[in-house]
Amino acid sequence: MIVVGTAPDNVGRMLVEYVLAPLDGDGEPLPEPVFDDLEWSQAYDGPATTNRVQISGLRSGQWYWVGITYFSLKGVPSERTHYGPTKASALASDIAPDAPALEDIKAEARAKAELLIKEAAGRWNRDETDKRFAIRNIEIVSEKLATAVQTLQLADQDQIAMVETERTARLDADEAETLARTLQISGVEDALAIVDERSTTTATALTAETEARSTQVSSLGDALAVVDEKATTAVTKATSAVEQTTALVAEVGDIASTVTINAEAIVDLEAQNNIARFDLEAAAGGGKPARFSLVSGPEKTAIALMADRIWHGDNSFWDDASDTMQTLTGDGRRLVTNGPFGALGEMLMWLGPESIAVSDMARGNADFFLARNAPRVGGNDLSIGGGFQGWVTGAAFRASPTTGAVTTTAVTAETSGATGSVSAEWIQVTFNHTGWTIIAPNSPTTGFRNTVGTAEIKSDKFGVIQRDSGTGRTLGMIVVPATVLHNI
Repeated sequence: MIVVGTAPDNVGRMLVEYVLAPLDGDGEPLPEPVFDDLEWSQAYDGPATTNRVQISGLRSGQWYWVGITYFSLKGVPSERTHYGPTKASALASDIAPDAPALEDIKAEARAKAELLIKEAAGRWNRDETDKRFAIRNIEIVSEKLATAVQTLQLADQDQIAMVETERTARLDADEAETLARTLQISGVEDALAIVDERSTTTATALTAETEARSTQVSSLGDALAVVDEKATTAVTKATSAVEQTTALVAEVGDIASTVTINAEAIVDLEAQNNIARFDLEAAAGGGKPARFSLVSGPEKTAIALMADRIWHGDNSFWDDASDTMQTLTGDGRRLVTNGPFGALGEMLMWLGPESIAVSDMARGNADFFLARNAPRVGGNDLSIGGGFQGWVTGAAFRASPTTGAVTTTAVTAETSGATGSVSAEWIQVTFNHTGWTIIAPNSPTTGFRNTVGTAEIKSDKFGVIQRDSGTGRTLGMIVVPATVLHNI
């Protein structure tokens, strides 16, 4: 089998492989096998300048897939392109037009035919044994010609033309055989019937063989047309990459400062992917680099700024260490957002004195705050009454080593900003289990009790309602879970 075609531009190397095609239950090749699961054999691995790759050692009548992988000038491989399936012919693939083997066959056929003619004329009046011997010699020549033809394998249009030339030679030999037999039987009346019968049989066999050969040539021609078409398609595939890097470097001893600009553009038609990128980096010796990056691809675009502080105008910046956006207001105060941050890691927004470090920011030193835990809103600037806030501390949970009545640890409902006394009322919110007892239902601090059996777990939720007697304001219910269990 010979694969022909021209590699795409900007290709430095190509890899040609082949593999026996998997068959279905009917013995037909699967149209779309899992190519990565097959054991490929290498036929060629080298420069992409060749346009003709010969694959030898194939088994006659078997189906094969051919795979081609192109490598860019930088060695980047494309995806393997698959061609086939194609059935290996019964003729050898290493015969070229006008090869010595073919000429030898032609010469042998002509010599045999001439010899037979001479021998037939000399044996004009010989006995029946000589006639049979002459006929047998003709049959041996035919068998040798058939055997020689079966060792050829068509691979491209040049070999198809060669087969046609060989078929013409065979017809010349057949005519010689016919003449020899005519000379033999013209003087031997008794052998006429035998020779006629054998002539008819041989002519029928030759006709059948010629038809089979014509069908084979047509089938291989169609297969070659498919290979040529796919090879032409592969030529249109291309990979292009352009990259430019500029660097400014200042060095004194072991200390260096650099500014690097890198631009890259890639187009890969085989992978259907393209990307454009621009990077700018400034790096002072001993310091952390600052980077600016632009990226554009078929699916998305991105702009990246990477530095300890990224400024937005004269008084606002993003602080990478604390993941916060900070604004200096100019009157000695600072607004910090994002996070969470602060002394307890729960602030989402904090407004207060500029002198307070981010790591020390808390509810008590904020003019205004937003937190992710209760109380979530507050600050020293809120008006009295409007600053009444509540939250719960502690966790209502107990794992007991014994069965029976189990009481959770205590939880406490706390408040800030009240102008009068604060009352608290605890109630059960969910009822997954019965038998709960609230230890102190009207106290800020309480626990919850229930009875558990062997390996039993009971869990429900309870809520507290808090009221400020000074303003008459009632806070929304704060819900906490409570769980007791027998720990085996």
